[in-house]
Amino acid sequence: MTAHATPVSRHRAHGIGGALAALVLALTGCATEAPASTAPSATASIAATAEPVAAQGLSAEPVSGTGRVEFPGMDFPIPAGAQSLLLVFECDGSSPFSVELGGSMMLQQSPLYGTCGDTADLLFPVLAATQPKLTVYVDEGVAWTATPLFSTDPFPTETSLASDCSAFAAVYSAYLNADQGYGPYKAFGEDEWARRVGAATDDLAALAASSTSSIAPALVELHESVITTETALGAATPVAHEQIGVIMDACNVNQTPIVTSAEFGG
Repeated sequence: MTAHATPVSRHRAHGIGGALAALVLALTGCATEAPASTAPSATASIAATAEPVAAQGLSAEPVSGTGRVEFPGMDFPIPAGAQSLLLVFECDGSSPFSVELGGSMMLQQSPLYGTCGDTADLLFPVLAATQPKLTVYVDEGVAWTATPLFSTDPFPTETSLASDCSAFAAVYSAYLNADQGYGPYKAFGEDEWARRVGAATDDLAALAASSTSSIAPALVELHESVITTETALGAATPVAHEQIGVIMDACNVNQTPIVTSAEFGG
């Protein structure tokens, strides 16, 4: 496979999609990150507000392969002093891909996702605990190339978005725990379920009203969608709303993914 010097289109890769939000069911008593998948988002992602970090003399050779590289990944040396990585990723065809640096989920970071055929700029933090490994999930037989551009500049986290992602994780966890407590675990009845759902919806409204980050419009739209959609008993978690995918995409690109906390099943 030959890297394109002038790609037809170039984009920031995105995180988990709205359709996959239905899989975020925290069934244990510990914090649970939204599960990884190679499927692309069903909705348009919100790009991080910061531009990709410019390389500062920390060169590294491109790596390439055909097919997937399973976790824990291939050797991927990280130069001393690097604090962030811009990985220019290309793959043949039009199937979905995901790329993970150094066991990112163990650091409560996120793999990044996209669709082959474009050149994707994948921006990752490099921490002291980041393992020098690269994991790539593509379809069988798909050729790919990854060109690393390391920098001594820290990863450009959008702080207001990070705060909103954390707050939204608490709201989403409240919905999940209401449904899990009423349904599978039978920990309480309809009245307590309704009280919890109402409190979660109030918290969502407050978050939507106060947000100044890039997901503010999606939060407002999600709240409107939640309050205008009929909710079945025990099924309040807003998994089917398209704004969930937009929010999770943005949080993943910001490397502040949605991590739910389960009250039941521990």
